[in-house]
Amino acid sequence: MSDFNGVSDSAAVKAAEPEAAEFRKRELPPHNYIALSIIFLGFCSPFALISLYFGAQVNRFFVNYQDEKAQKASSRALLWCWISALWVIFLFFSCAALVTKMAEIVQSWSNVQ
Repeated sequence: MSDFNGVSDSAAVKAAEPEAAEFRKRELPPHNYIALSIIFLGFCSPFALISLYFGAQVNRFFVNYQDEKAQKASSRALLWCWISALWVIFLFFSCAALVTKMAEIVQSWSNVQ
């Protein structure tokens, strides 16, 4: 049996199958890392703002069927999360070194008096 365009029903069903497969493939958007960005923002990482920006773009691109851009934004958000993590680790050790040095200075002042 064929429709008015001369295309058989089986051909129309086969043509619709990739669309259904594409829909199943798109069930979940790429990870946006917004929660992780907010956590790093709480630890005073300025790079978390950049990660938050890219993370916010992921869902917008995914809803507009721009899957490649959504994946790219997700990758960039993850990159900036890693940079934020390195910044937080650096900040932690810098503060620890500063506190240790200040304790040595205070102790040396108490020995002088």
